[in-house]
Amino acid sequence: MRKIFTVTLAILILFALAFAAHAKKGDGERKWDKRKPAGTYITSAKIEIISGDLDRYPNAINYLEHLFHYYGPHGDGLFLMAQIYVDYLDREPDLAKKKEYVTTVVAYADSLKAACADENIKKKFKKNCEANAEKMDSIKVVYWTDFYNTGIEKLNELTDKANERQAETDAGADSTTIAFFDEVINAKFDSCKTSFEIAIAIDPSQHKSYIGLGTACGVVGKFDEAVQWKEKALDFADDPASLRRDMGYDLIQEGDYCGAIPYLRAFVDENTTSYDADPTSVQLDTVTVFNLSICYNNCQEYEKATEMFHLLLKYDPNHLEALKGMGRYFNQMGQFAGDSISVYDEDADKKAHWQGERDKIFDSALVYFRGAFGVDPSDAMSTEMFAVIAFLKEDFEGAAAGFAKMTEIYPDEPEHFMSAGDAYLKLEQHANAITFYEKSVELKPDEKVVWELLVGLYQEVGDKTKASEAQKKADAL
Repeated sequence: MRKIFTVTLAILILFALAFAAHAKKGDGERKWDKRKPAGTYITSAKIEIISGDLDRYPNAINYLEHLFHYYGPHGDGLFLMAQIYVDYLDREPDLAKKKEYVTTVVAYADSLKAACADENIKKKFKKNCEANAEKMDSIKVVYWTDFYNTGIEKLNELTDKANERQAETDAGADSTTIAFFDEVINAKFDSCKTSFEIAIAIDPSQHKSYIGLGTACGVVGKFDEAVQWKEKALDFADDPASLRRDMGYDLIQEGDYCGAIPYLRAFVDENTTSYDADPTSVQLDTVTVFNLSICYNNCQEYEKATEMFHLLLKYDPNHLEALKGMGRYFNQMGQFAGDSISVYDEDADKKAHWQGERDKIFDSALVYFRGAFGVDPSDAMSTEMFAVIAFLKEDFEGAAAGFAKMTEIYPDEPEHFMSAGDAYLKLEQHANAITFYEKSVELKPDEKVVWELLVGLYQEVGDKTKASEAQKKADAL
């Protein structure tokens, strides 16, 4: 009884395609020649291959197809078939067609390896199986290296051309010039993508091919596709945490802040844990921690954002953006508490409760904004918030310092001079109050309230002439 062979799916597909290609037109099925000894088919195929004439390769393919038809998987036959397509691959100049040949070479190489391991195949059909399989593995390594390196070269060219396009855009280039760059970039991207796809087809376990292709997609703005390719590399990557970080940034570029969160969070958790364990050899990435906080804010996950701010301040107590972020958070919470006070205006107990909560919340906001003011007084947003909340909490020295700084930042805005004057008036520093109020009405002469304040201050310091002039100004308004 004839032994039934176990044939892999790859072999079945290859045989089916080969038989279909060689079926005679009009015939219902392939016409097969009379069966010959297996060695005859192998020898005949070798003669055709050794000739080096591509026109004779179809004859070799025909012999090997007969071999497979009559005898099933055959180690030498599969190796020779792979060699035929290696020759086709080497002599084909078109990159897209090379990709087709690579797929066939890999399929025959994988089928050869499967045949070597198949105990149901006769030993005489596997005499050189292991050696040939190793040769094919070596060939695959060479081709993977070649196509991967080609992909990297083309990626560099693509990146350079994209940078040139950006420079031309920034310089105000016309639409024709930009269209030319786009055409060149698209062509370079296609060749780069094909090179990496061929490398992936040769060895799907090499993570660098997926990363290279994902990077190329990012260069041309295809960020969703970039993430999809990099996702395939995660199981093989040497540093999956950093790869997740890169994927998070791809999604940020796409505007998908919420989608970026799990990737950035995975990186941050691993990075900070590693840094805590060995700060001498691990570089802390506080930039990504901050960007993660932005993603949380944009996705309205404010508690998670403050968690990131706390993390930043743990490692850098003077981190300006974290101080500002915490200040904004508590300021917003204080406003919510203020709204609750209005809601419970007729319920004395609840109103008192929310007044107490608001005061505590603004105390926290003031702490962080004071810290930000100390780190960078020239930051207008945090300095103004510090001054406003300090005034609200009756910290008039802090308010005066903050508003005075605001007058330096915005010297043409009378409101800041007026607010600085108010703070100094609360401190009973009349000379300073007069200085800021005078500048305020210089910028905005029709501010009656300020003129009236100046009347009182001039009288307080005994300057009757100025008091009289200020009174006239106020009366005229």
